[in-house]
Amino acid sequence: MKRPSRASNEDITVRAATAADEAGIARVHVDTWRTTYPGLMPDDFLAQLSYEGSERQWVDIAARAEAGTQCLYVAVDDRDGIVGFANGGPERTRDPEFPGELYAIYVLASHQGCGIGRHLVQAVADWMLRASHTSMLVWVLTGNQIGRRAYEALGAHPCRERRIPFRGLTIDEVGYGWSDARTLLPKD
Repeated sequence: MKRPSRASNEDITVRAATAADEAGIARVHVDTWRTTYPGLMPDDFLAQLSYEGSERQWVDIAARAEAGTQCLYVAVDDRDGIVGFANGGPERTRDPEFPGELYAIYVLASHQGCGIGRHLVQAVADWMLRASHTSMLVWVLTGNQIGRRAYEALGAHPCRERRIPFRGLTIDEVGYGWSDARTLLPKD
């Protein structure tokens, strides 16, 4: 699927990730954490993030996607390379209402606001439906108002709350759910 990027006026392609994409995914992962989470995550944690450390994590995730137990999609700009990604699979706590989970979605700040996130979520929703996960959940930091508004704009509703330990802190998260993942697919 091709969509114009407001930031670069180049075409964006959303496709399944390959092993060759791991470095680009790691770059987006680290860069978006550093622009999204100041004030929400410890500054020292954000400062120590590295592309190399993130890439090791994505090697394992890409292998699970290749095996078909998860999905991993990238948004590729013709000029800038990978500018976003999304990853999902079975909901990790076996929630009976939401069998699917959007584990992660990140788009570089320079490419936000032009529909890339929507297309990545649609790709994950399509995978979920093919895997018989008819509904899905995503967790977002309670204080991440931009992320929360984005999920609400895509039709998700807050339906869960949790507190999780993270680096000696307790992090509050809100779970947003889509009770019917078909509502995320493009209307053709």
